[in-house]
Amino acid sequence: MVRRATASCSAFLGLCALALSGSVALAQRVVWREVRPAADPGARIAHAMAFDESRGVCVLFGGIHADGTRLADTWVWGGVEWQRKTPAHSPLARTGHALAYDPVRRCVVLFGGATNAGQVNDTWEWDGTDWSQRVTPVAPDARQSHAMAFDAGRRVVVLFGGSIGSTERAETWTWNGTAWQQAAPAHSPPGLANHAMSWDGRVLLFGGSDNSGTEHDDTWVWDGADWTRSTPANPPSERRGHAMAFDASRGRAVMFAGRSDSALRGGTLEWDGVDWTTGPTGPAARYEHAMAYDSLRRRVVLFGGEDLDAIHFADTWEYFLADPATFTRFGSGCGVGGMPVLDAAFGSLPWRGERFTMSVDGIQPVFPCVMLIGFDRTTLGGVPLPIPLDLLGMTGCLLHIAPATTLGVTVAGNWGRCELVLPTDVDLVGGFFHVQALAFDPTANPGGAVVSNAGEARIGAR
Repeated sequence: MVRRATASCSAFLGLCALALSGSVALAQRVVWREVRPAADPGARIAHAMAFDESRGVCVLFGGIHADGTRLADTWVWGGVEWQRKTPAHSPLARTGHALAYDPVRRCVVLFGGATNAGQVNDTWEWDGTDWSQRVTPVAPDARQSHAMAFDAGRRVVVLFGGSIGSTERAETWTWNGTAWQQAAPAHSPPGLANHAMSWDGRVLLFGGSDNSGTEHDDTWVWDGADWTRSTPANPPSERRGHAMAFDASRGRAVMFAGRSDSALRGGTLEWDGVDWTTGPTGPAARYEHAMAYDSLRRRVVLFGGEDLDAIHFADTWEYFLADPATFTRFGSGCGVGGMPVLDAAFGSLPWRGERFTMSVDGIQPVFPCVMLIGFDRTTLGGVPLPIPLDLLGMTGCLLHIAPATTLGVTVAGNWGRCELVLPTDVDLVGGFFHVQALAFDPTANPGGAVVSNAGEARIGAR
């Protein structure tokens, strides 16, 4: 049964704007913040980093120290301290290699780079405890300064380009956990080195330098069969040695810094799938740093790099949403044969200007359900919340919020959903509203209704 009233929806939007009109949005919704752990991997460049979703940490390997020493150390970052790992086996010290996390096989994949003995084409996997080498009959040629990203649609790691000797290649390879296979796309970026790649629903590639040393400002996407050059209205300036990571919580690829032949490219750029936009300035300009997106903590992590004066950095930075959208459950519901459970629908959060969906589970399939919405969870008419509803015949039920309006809930079986489109007003960012479901059930109690737990929604911006 559907109980959906336009008037109620309009009332919510008006009440929302009125109740939250005092909120102040941050002028800059995403920020860079330096983290200062007690220990760090040390200043370095040309290292690589990937986020290990299975263990909830960023994994960093190798690079080159300011004194020219190539490194073979493995470090992990979980948001508090850097920890150096001591695996029984390890790749050789190297620079210009690439890392990508494979969620299907729950491991971080490393390929290639330049060791003290020259360029290599070895494949390694990190399982959170140790490195293991994967020997295959076919593999890309030895190279450095290539890039890799995991293609979630095809469930393979994609590798593009890199320097083989003094030649930048335009090869596309995929790794499925068992074998390397070279692709034969009809279209392709030119041979590139020191470019950057990430996943944003397709594999995204930007920049790099070609055989002549010319830096590029091209944006390319890989769909598993072919490369397509995008034509954004606002392309970033050409560069190499930049880094890129996909912020899944905001649906944007984040690119930072890099250099041209004679200048550093500072600042942050974001790709939304159509165009590039400029973000906050952030850390000092640099190149040959590394970045990864921590999906557990919802932030991009950056480490290291150097400037044009060959100053090597050992700083850790995080890039995250200063105004996150959140939904927090509180209180409890009531019922006899089970109680309604309210939550945000999977993948849905109350973002400004977007559709927010809530779900109610455990309701009776043949009776209506409504969503109570309000802006106060402390008092109702001077009476402290929660308020027992026993006097209404709803034995054991508690009203957790002060209702200001109601919205209809679409019911299908024992499950229902309620959708609303939040206003676009910037001033609403950071404001809260509260919800609780009221489900009619004549068999539950003399009052003929039960309530769910409540939820507190914070309006975010992205």
